[in-house]
Amino acid sequence: MIIWLKRNYQSSIDSKIKIPSFIGSLFNWRPDAVTIPDKQKYQKHIDFIEVTDLYKEMINHTIKAIIKFVILDLIGEYLRNNKSEIPERSYGLRVLDYLRTGHPFTDIYTFFHCILLIFNLIISISLVWNIDCIIYGMLLKPLLSNSVKEKSKLEESKSFKTKLKEWLIISIFYTKPIMGLPYFSTGPRDLWSKQWHQVLNQAFKELGYLPVRNYFKHNKTLGRVLDYVAFFLLHGILFILLETVENNIVRREKDTKDNFGIK
Repeated sequence: MIIWLKRNYQSSIDSKIKIPSFIGSLFNWRPDAVTIPDKQKYQKHIDFIEVTDLYKEMINHTIKAIIKFVILDLIGEYLRNNKSEIPERSYGLRVLDYLRTGHPFTDIYTFFHCILLIFNLIISISLVWNIDCIIYGMLLKPLLSNSVKEKSKLEESKSFKTKLKEWLIISIFYTKPIMGLPYFSTGPRDLWSKQWHQVLNQAFKELGYLPVRNYFKHNKTLGRVLDYVAFFLLHGILFILLETVENNIVRREKDTKDNFGIK
């Protein structure tokens, strides 16, 4: 909503900027992730998709989802049976000890455990995207079968079914997944901009990165530093809020169990 309000303000200044309705913007919350080869032939790419193409894509996502389920189950089983001991001394202090005394701040077993946890996170988020695409495919199937078409090509004249059909096609066939291949990133920028968790990337960019960069446009060096600071600051604030909410929920559940004597 904040991004939509921001773009409304921009359109009030520049009449060339056109924005969709608020409801329409909800179906386009990752515009940078759309990968239509030639945007001049947008409608052609949409109309090109047929039921057979959808079946192939759904089979592809289903196979990937099954494989990821199996991998997650294996990782989960290993982690349950091989719990890593958490050192009492914090990681930062252990790194300082290593620099001062040469004593290793971790061991191979703990490092492997951390790698598995990261890999587990990557696969879990990637699996969500596969499941989403399978659900989208189920919704798209009847729309493709009925060959929903409109005589007019104007956006304003398209029916809800046509808009929904186009959005589903774009999401399934022309949208980058939520999680890319972070382990093949070419650098920090590629990792955070393209490969890592992309759900809130656009929001952080619109509300943190771009405003700060535009504000310091006369001092590009300072702007390049502070825009990234703003981006990750929003990221940190969000996770602090989420963690606070989660802790409150857990605390309330614990208090409820204690009050009722539930073990």
